[in-house]
Parts: sequence; structure tokens; C-alpha cells
Amino acid sequence: MHLALAAVFLFVLTAMTVAWLGTRERPRVPFWSAAWAFLLGGVAVTGFLRVLQNGALPLFNAGTIRYLDWSHLGLAVALGLVAACRRRPKPRAV
Repeated sequence: MHLALAAVFLFVLTAMTVAWLGTRERPRVPFWSAAWAFLLGGVAVTGFLRVLQNGALPLFNAGTIRYLDWSHLGLAVALGLVAACRRRPKPRAV
């Protein structure tokens, strides 16, 4: 399940990045959006490094793997906290 959701996550992350790069003018990025983008990138990078470690040629020692696992988990938790703290626009009355 984790691998399937990771594939969906990478697809959505790539689509968001391409859409952002496709805009002509760069709008001002609020703090929470920048934090959100940083955390999304961090989760993707640490997950990718972990996938590389699972290959035929181990790249890191055991201590580094432990740090990588905890970083991946910590970034995912931080992503949830930022999602909870972000302000949502109030729905407009119809």
C-alpha cells in the first residue's frame, strides 16, 4: 500500500510542479505554501533515497538508514501538522 500511495504521491507532485513551472508570472508564495512545498520535496527525496537503499547495491550504513527513516517519518508528521495549521478560505454563501 505504501508503494502504491508513493506512486500516486509522485504523480501528483510532478503534476503540481509542472503546472507551477508552466505559469508565466510567479505569484508571491505565502509562508504555509512554501513550508508545504519544502516538506513535500523532503518526503519525496527521503523516500527516493530509501528506495535506492533497498536495491542490489547498499549505499548507506545502518546509522544513516536509521536517520533517513526517522527523517522520512518526521517530515510526514510535519506535513500533517502544516496541513492542520493552514488557513482554509471560508466558503462563500450561495
